[in-house]
Amino acid sequence: MLAFRIVNHSIRQIICDVPVMLRLLWAPVGLHVLAVYILFNAGERQLLLREFGDPFPPETASREVLLLLLFFLLVMWLAVSFHRFILREEEPSVVPALSHETRSYLARSILIVVMAILLVIPVAISGAIIAGIAETSLGPHPVVSFLVITAPILLVEPVILRWSAGLPGIALGEENAFKKGEASLAGHYWLLLWVTVIVSVIGYIVHLLVVLPGLPVLYYIASNWFSTLLNLSVLTTLWGYFVEGRELH
Repeated sequence: MLAFRIVNHSIRQIICDVPVMLRLLWAPVGLHVLAVYILFNAGERQLLLREFGDPFPPETASREVLLLLLFFLLVMWLAVSFHRFILREEEPSVVPALSHETRSYLARSILIVVMAILLVIPVAISGAIIAGIAETSLGPHPVVSFLVITAPILLVEPVILRWSAGLPGIALGEENAFKKGEASLAGHYWLLLWVTVIVSVIGYIVHLLVVLPGLPVLYYIASNWFSTLLNLSVLTTLWGYFVEGRELH
């Protein structure tokens, strides 16, 4: 199946170049770790290791939102160098550069986030209403409620992935990269859905390993960055395969 080949190729892009990945990651991850240890005390840091989907604890909610915003900016800082290394074999500098491509990448990513929020909100509300009806009819059942709310959101994620497909082109400085990426994936909704499902399952498994009792918060940070690299690598693979016509290995 093409979706498995895309995800497999994306994982191989990460693990086959570990020294370069470490060079790319040290500065953003270092700042992320520093922020976690500045913003949260020892007890609060363990609250970060909660089950997937649990709400922010009230005592740390504002700082967790701040940490998410910082994490988003750090990912944008890293992403351009990552795409350029994979697609152009451009050796990354010790500290990722704040180039024109980085600023364009950030601006386009913010636009995609806004578009995604506008798309997901009505879908999530509809899912919550359906979950309420199901709970009234069948009685409370956490699995049913989770599936009814999650499934509609999962179905719109391929649309968001298609919007994001041009980001590697923006990192390369390509003209009309957004249109090229989106147009190249026209008619591939089900493929993108399968890619989304596979990546989500991998991310969930990694998260389950992280919330095992006794693991330090650094494992939580490492899992976040692995999932981030995987998503960036999937975008890079989609651009390379569908826009540039590269082979999958």
